[in-house]
Amino acid sequence: MAHVCFNVSGTKYEVLVATLLNSPETMLGALMEKWHGSGEFSDDSTNTREVFIDRNGERFQYILDYYRDGVIVLPPHIPYEAFMRDVQFFSLPSDCVVPSPRPQLCIVSYLNGRCYIEGAVVPGTDTSHRSVWGSPVVDNSMAPFPVLSTLTQAGWNLVSTQDIPSGNDKVIQYVFTYKPSIGAPH
Repeated sequence: MAHVCFNVSGTKYEVLVATLLNSPETMLGALMEKWHGSGEFSDDSTNTREVFIDRNGERFQYILDYYRDGVIVLPPHIPYEAFMRDVQFFSLPSDCVVPSPRPQLCIVSYLNGRCYIEGAVVPGTDTSHRSVWGSPVVDNSMAPFPVLSTLTQAGWNLVSTQDIPSGNDKVIQYVFTYKPSIGAPH
């Protein structure tokens, strides 16, 4: 069967032309329809054509998921805003993107006037509220309320609070999960 090779800024993807023809309203579908109509590709052809696309090569694999599945499940590590620019560039419907169904876990610990976020980078916050694996994000005596408020506003849900004895110190630990609603940025 005929297929096309997309070279997306150096990363190559091979796709059946028939897969792209399923969505003629999109940029790639319209391109394949034009080529198919011109006789460049026929249903029984073994032709391969390479097309260079100047976009992000890592994100393009998720664009192809739309053609295969009709939906894009966007993993948490892919920036939502950048990906939505790709969706627009390729003329895909804006509602075809759903966030990854896996909830994320975040543990906020408060000890001696310092607030720590462990195990997650908080989406939707500025860098003053981010840390990874134990770096302090807040160094003051106000308790962790600004961080907790920011987490809540960014879509995190508090699931438990624990007081944990630690020598002469007391650690207050807050456990959050993050599972954005369908179509919400994350």
